[in-house]
Amino acid sequence: MPQMSGSEEVLWNRTRNGYLIVANASPEKGWFQIDAAGRRLWNVERKRFEPKRSTKQPLEEEAVRLYRLVAGEDPVLDVEGQIYLDRIKAQEHSALISGFFGRRTLVRLLQRPVGLTWNGQSHPCRVVAKKGHFEAHLQLEEPAEGTWALDCPGKEIGS
Repeated sequence: MPQMSGSEEVLWNRTRNGYLIVANASPEKGWFQIDAAGRRLWNVERKRFEPKRSTKQPLEEEAVRLYRLVAGEDPVLDVEGQIYLDRIKAQEHSALISGFFGRRTLVRLLQRPVGLTWNGQSHPCRVVAKKGHFEAHLQLEEPAEGTWALDCPGKEIGS
């Protein structure tokens, strides 16, 4: 479990899918510090990992930051394009992502996916290598509820 500290008006919440929301409810600048407890901390906005050592971070007045705590076996860094995200179930080299998705969904991954299904049916996707991660661009004809299953048996970028 991550350890969090901060100025008095800084609030935080961790979701069941590993997202960590940090918010400054004050009209004054604040600060926060996160000890990720052995996990890596993915900065969703900046699309990069934060340094491993915990440091005091400034937080502008009435600002919000979004992170995802990535465990060692979890290939998923972030999901964009969902209308709601029900669950990310990560296992070593694979992930199930359930929810209601728009026509375009982007999944950032540590490993290149080699197989992808939508509700149990094989589905094409475009994969782009970025600095430090992969982006899987997923498309549906219409927004729909279901599960993306990704098979990611490869190595991480840089390993």
